[in-house]
Amino acid sequence: MMGSFDLLGKIFDLNRKADNRLAGRIFKKTSDLREKESKRLPESFRMGGYDYDEENGIIRYSFTQCPNAEFAKGHHMEDVLPVMCNCDHMAMRKLHATLIREGTCCTGACCDYCIVGDQNPMAKAYELVKKENGLLVSVKKETK
Repeated sequence: MMGSFDLLGKIFDLNRKADNRLAGRIFKKTSDLREKESKRLPESFRMGGYDYDEENGIIRYSFTQCPNAEFAKGHHMEDVLPVMCNCDHMAMRKLHATLIREGTCCTGACCDYCIVGDQNPMAKAYELVKKENGLLVSVKKETK
């Protein structure tokens, strides 16, 4: 999987306005497809919302239902979820982006995504912290 992101990272840089705008459109299209898919496949991923701030280059969306989390919880395999969820952070790094995610369906009611270029001031305001279960979450840095 990461090989695909390695290749994409040679082409896309989410710090560039045009690439960021294109990513925003791609995520919007994905949101629209997920909405249609959820009617046909009720157990599929469910997006809880989508928002793109073009001026600041911020892509936000959330999942309110994750089949991976549902399966793992149903089979007492929650310990594998951090491995799966943490890959999202690595994938975004390949695109010169930062994933700011404070929670996932693994530990809460939704999986929140906030994606910005890694040079965006918002990216610098958060740090990744590994929780006790191994899940990487974004925590706002304390201001002095």
